[in-house]
Amino acid sequence: MLAEGELLQTQDGEYRPNDPGVHQIPGREEYNSSAEAEGIRAARFLEFDNGTAVFVTLMGTEYRIANALGQTGSFSSLVTGVSQTATTLDSAVLNDIHYLVNGTDRGRAVNDDQSVEFHGMLQNVSAPSLSDSGVGAGFILFVGVTVKYWIEERIKVDGIVIRRNAASTAPGVETVLTLLGAGIRVFPVITRPTKLNPEATHWAVFATAANGNFPVGAEILEVDFSVNQMEDTRTATDPLLGSGPLYETVSTTQAGQTFIVPKWGAPPISKTIDVYQDSLIMGDIVDKQVVVFSFFDEPHSFPALNVFRFNTKERDEVVAVRTMDNFFMVLLRDALWKVISLPRPEDSAFTPERFKVQIDGAFGCVNAKAHALFSFGTGLRLAYVSPVGIVVTDGAGWDILTDDLDWENTVEISLLSKCRLVNNRAKYRLEFLFVPKGGTEPTETAYLNYHPSHAKLSLAGGLKSKINWPIRRDGNDLFVATRNGVYESYSVNADGKLYRHDVGEDEPVATNGIQFAVETGDVYLGGVTLQNIVRKSFVHHSAAPGEVGRLHLVQRVEGKEDETQPTDIPLDFRQVSKVSKQGKGEAVRFKFTKAGGASVRVSFFGAIFDTTGFAKGV
Repeated sequence: MLAEGELLQTQDGEYRPNDPGVHQIPGREEYNSSAEAEGIRAARFLEFDNGTAVFVTLMGTEYRIANALGQTGSFSSLVTGVSQTATTLDSAVLNDIHYLVNGTDRGRAVNDDQSVEFHGMLQNVSAPSLSDSGVGAGFILFVGVTVKYWIEERIKVDGIVIRRNAASTAPGVETVLTLLGAGIRVFPVITRPTKLNPEATHWAVFATAANGNFPVGAEILEVDFSVNQMEDTRTATDPLLGSGPLYETVSTTQAGQTFIVPKWGAPPISKTIDVYQDSLIMGDIVDKQVVVFSFFDEPHSFPALNVFRFNTKERDEVVAVRTMDNFFMVLLRDALWKVISLPRPEDSAFTPERFKVQIDGAFGCVNAKAHALFSFGTGLRLAYVSPVGIVVTDGAGWDILTDDLDWENTVEISLLSKCRLVNNRAKYRLEFLFVPKGGTEPTETAYLNYHPSHAKLSLAGGLKSKINWPIRRDGNDLFVATRNGVYESYSVNADGKLYRHDVGEDEPVATNGIQFAVETGDVYLGGVTLQNIVRKSFVHHSAAPGEVGRLHLVQRVEGKEDETQPTDIPLDFRQVSKVSKQGKGEAVRFKFTKAGGASVRVSFFGAIFDTTGFAKGV
């Protein structure tokens, strides 16, 4: 798809804003000089309003943490007991607390003091038990009248309940106990089940009024978890709700029917998370067709009503969620949707289905970390990796950014689950880490440059990016950090190290370090089918005193092998370096190579030539 004059390849090279030349990439710098005990599988950068910015990594069965303010450092344990099979890590921040998800374990909340808690509380799995051994006055239940009991585990700090869990009447997880009246006085004593949430400090019993139904109930009593039992001390016959606080619920009316559910439902285990309208939005690895959202400004509360379901003909699966302007995108395996608002219980019609719209003709996303927000300068865009290339959308339409890349012969499509896509805003580019064709691990990166000086029209008439490829940088994960107001790109590797990109001249991982190469496509100097005699070829480059580059003239003739003439050239000065080697061919390619050392900029190639039957040209 290359136009005349465009480059075929820029190995270990990059474009820079407002500069048409190609620069040799800088190197990478290791953050931790002592490698971790195992390869680092994933990482995130967490920044706080009132705390130190940190790197959090996934290594072995731990989350590891390090101070992100220094250029170098070391990691220590943050959380143990993480699943060894987790390979991804995502996070979102709300009210200066970061919520980590990995698609395998329960989410974690990381506070600005680097303390860590579970995200939300697990829903009860067992009902309390009941005995008729109370010592109070008791109450009478007429025959057939019922009272229902359930418990709530709580976390209290300084006397304030900061988190709660929920009971359930769902099939298979019935955690509500029913007392059936027999026309006699009863003295109910409720015994709690085994503690489910290890961080819980207290528990409370809730009960309905006579013939009431869950979850409409009032608190009977709250006690410390060291106490196992408590008595229902209500009196009279067929008692009303107790005088304690009401059980916290969410209610809404749909099509004339009122639904009431516990407010403090448990957050799901998810691979993806973001913030939209002051709620956390997440996928669910158990029910893969839904996106769930937390109660407004209550990131630990996930009522069962707060669900968007994406029922599709192909039984699609939610892969990732990403907030844009005044809506958020839902990237499925085979499609793309947007959600334009979060319904609230107080809405006149609480109907999540009214707020979702499919993006016509869009492709699906390959994994939860294969997407990034950016802009061509004309509004926010979302780029994401699909099986057929990198797609860009503004929430209304879509286009392909990678027309210029021979996708099927460049990328190992069967291993797109390992790719990553991030926006390096300092460099005005998307960075796409992927497994090259025939490979098994992500060892190459492509740069998609979206600065206006490097944008061009796609086949569909939209904008796309000039691509630098291949960049021989590997990684298990790729992410961007904002340190001291500067955007920086980082990778974590199988060698147990974290690397900061675009620093110095050293490439510590790729074979033979940085190997800069710039190659043009076929150039028909005098036109297609005509042969040309190249008298001299030349390249314009910047200075790298004491270093040597190589200019290659590749001559192409129909039915013959390419003939290549390489010549070493000194790079002591910024100049046009000429090579007086003659060759004959229908088309030529120009190539410049250089191994490591100081960065060099290549501006243009040229030739002095004769064309059969025509005058000399340059």
